[in-house]
Amino acid sequence: MKPIGIYGNLDKRRVASVARALVAWLRRHRLAFRVEEELAGVLGLRGGHPVAELGRACRLLVVLGGDGTVLRAARAMHPHETPLLAVNLGKLGFLAAVAPAKIQEVLPEILAGRGRLTEHATLSVSVRGASRRLRGLVALNDAVISRGIGSRVIEMDLRVNGEFLNSYSCDGMILATATGSTAYSLSAGGPILVPWARGIVVTPICPHTLSHRSMVLGERAVIELRVRRCPGELFLSLDGQDTYRLTADDRVTVRLGAYRVKMLGPAEPSFFSLLRKKLHWAGSSV
Repeated sequence: MKPIGIYGNLDKRRVASVARALVAWLRRHRLAFRVEEELAGVLGLRGGHPVAELGRACRLLVVLGGDGTVLRAARAMHPHETPLLAVNLGKLGFLAAVAPAKIQEVLPEILAGRGRLTEHATLSVSVRGASRRLRGLVALNDAVISRGIGSRVIEMDLRVNGEFLNSYSCDGMILATATGSTAYSLSAGGPILVPWARGIVVTPICPHTLSHRSMVLGERAVIELRVRRCPGELFLSLDGQDTYRLTADDRVTVRLGAYRVKMLGPAEPSFFSLLRKKLHWAGSSV
């Protein structure tokens, strides 16, 4: 049987202690495991592995950190769709929903096949310019085109399946998956999509025209953005972590990708229960 992988964000204060407890539990239950190379060094273990290797070789990957750690692991594992079990050592925890104290309670349920498996769509992103092409870029939450330091707006055109939709004067544009709809897009006024929805949220950042609102496009939408004018620096950011410099007239194409990120967790709480808790919604259930 394939081993269990362990990956953690070393910037989180508790990651080493939680990882040590998990390793001890796996050893007591005689379960094979592999640890990501930097975390293995901190734990004093030999034979650490890159995250991509854990994605290929393991039956599931336990991710210790916050939502950002999950995003990083998901992109690093591409194209392997090994399920992730995310333990929340961060703050919000939409993706990393398992509390550290619950890991030894949840893991046996997962291994026995009594957990919940959800599949999350990703974005496939490419950039085409006069002197370069970037292909095969992946994002789980969002792809964001934004300006650098400065107060001048960006002017960009947006096409869907080859048809011109609109021109925007704004600070940038967010293209989000259903998973990413509760992240940057939500802060910019975008809608919340349930995780199993297959669509792309298009949310302009501070548009100059008030009628330019967020939209939800279908799963077959191929979105092309071309920046016509940007007085300063211009960037493409994937999940707020991988950043690429753009130039005017670069064309950024975004669509839903074939790669799915599989998340394991306990049967409860449901997404709606989690949503109420994380967003501090209140009200009667009667």
